[in-house]
Amino acid sequence: MECAVCGLTLVRGACPLHGIGAREAEPIESVGRRPVASVRRITDLTLVAGASTTMNFLSSAEVNDTDGMWIPTTSTSQLTAKTSGYYLLCGNASFAANATGTRSVWVNVAGVTVARAQMQGHAGNNNILEASGVALVQAGDAITLMVLSISTALACQTYASYAPKLSAALLRYP
Repeated sequence: MECAVCGLTLVRGACPLHGIGAREAEPIESVGRRPVASVRRITDLTLVAGASTTMNFLSSAEVNDTDGMWIPTTSTSQLTAKTSGYYLLCGNASFAANATGTRSVWVNVAGVTVARAQMQGHAGNNNILEASGVALVQAGDAITLMVLSISTALACQTYASYAPKLSAALLRYP
């Protein structure tokens, strides 16, 4: 069998490119508006050393949202999926320059980690990390960006285009 989107041969019932099954569903582009949301923090956030922190984007965040996933009156630390499907999820953060310890970012869906990146800290320039992955997200699931610095207390900084950002883009309906 072949993938209904790209025509590749399915491996164990799933497309090696899209990670979806043999369903004959239409590609997103052919059925209308594509759910996409991103939120970017516009101020620095000082982290507590060794403590996992859910990124709070504040109600003053920069937002791009086509599906009502950003609900600042309910929570300024998450996107809430309105449409079930396979999403490309991305989160990034810039940490203050410091050579001690490690830095981590990860994206959670309903409390489960779906993408993670980690690096040893370095001095001289900001420590910039991005984690991305594809996951099946159900309507109502919370999508969050987590950050961690194993070092001294550092700032998660709004450094150029690497201000803390969380985004979700629907790739395919389930």
